[in-house]
Amino acid sequence: MLASASPKLLPKRILHVVGRMDRGGIERWLVEVFRRSDRGRFTHEVVVREDGQHAFFPELAALRIPVHYCPGHPDPVAFARSFVGLLRRRPAFDVVHSHLDLFTGFIIFLARFAGVPVRIAHIHNDYSLTDRTAGWRHRTYVAIMRWLVARFATQGLAVSASADYFFGAYWQQQPHRRVLAPGVDLTPLRRRTRDHLRRKELGIPAAAWVIGTTGRLVPQKNQALLIEAMTSVREQIPQAILVIAGAGPLAPELQARVAELGLTTAIRLIGSREDVPQLLTGVFDAFVFPSLFEGLGLSIVEAQAAGLPCVISTAVPDLAVIPGSSSQRVSPDASPAAWAAAIVAMHETTVDHATVWATCAAGPLAIDHGVAALALCHQ
Repeated sequence: MLASASPKLLPKRILHVVGRMDRGGIERWLVEVFRRSDRGRFTHEVVVREDGQHAFFPELAALRIPVHYCPGHPDPVAFARSFVGLLRRRPAFDVVHSHLDLFTGFIIFLARFAGVPVRIAHIHNDYSLTDRTAGWRHRTYVAIMRWLVARFATQGLAVSASADYFFGAYWQQQPHRRVLAPGVDLTPLRRRTRDHLRRKELGIPAAAWVIGTTGRLVPQKNQALLIEAMTSVREQIPQAILVIAGAGPLAPELQARVAELGLTTAIRLIGSREDVPQLLTGVFDAFVFPSLFEGLGLSIVEAQAAGLPCVISTAVPDLAVIPGSSSQRVSPDASPAAWAAAIVAMHETTVDHATVWATCAAGPLAIDHGVAALALCHQ
């Protein structure tokens, strides 16, 4: 008598919770994870808390990744009602993976209430700097969210320094707490070729020395400091141009400050871009990253892997600095003059691009390494 065939196991159904699916570092990383995921083992879906059209929706549709909108932002009661209703639909979710930093505690609690067996708290930022000046309400909120994660998360992931911030100084002694750095797709960053057409489209003169930065236009990314520094940079390097790629609520304020300083020919705010790898390898000659705080900082990893000399905020964790890269560290609290001096010092700096790229490709910041590690968490 023939033995009956073993039943085919269905892929695990994973729900990722984010605020928006716009062109931020974590969102880009998630899209790369979805592209590389083994569909025979895992299916991924996304929850967003904010309505409207998001930049990555076309890519998600092409990858056949369902997107759910749970209304209620910033009303947690309305969100909870919608989110728990989603979790209780059939077929059930096997994993809830929250990427919402502090609000993750509430997400994890709701997932436990709805009976989801695997609940992953993924912390992407270190807010310790801002917490120091916060009032008692915020400190109470942080304490509650940390307790909810400690009580109800089956796994806790952090991208780097955010592990100490959220899980405490002794997190390494806790089971199911680990650092998992989101990786970077290094393939489009392997070779540098001057992109004359793209520079022309951006109105950049052929002889310009282009200083670039990428990131959301929010206080955390500290682009205002660079705008202030550019007056001094231009005095020393007249052909210097600063290009800021990214969108966000500070765009009008930053653009107004550029005009006030008379730097409209020296600074370009070019909005959200789909072609960041091409900017890094074909348009930018150097890169600056003055963030006030970061969990890791994928933008600076990409810039180094693209062979750019970099000035990096000391708030960026050491894990994000590639050995052998031509990088300087400057405090985000330093003056615009100090940042200008560091930027000017990069003007004649050269980078061994092939070596830096190979070092990154062999380390934990390569995308395939992170995807493999994440698959183990989702099992």
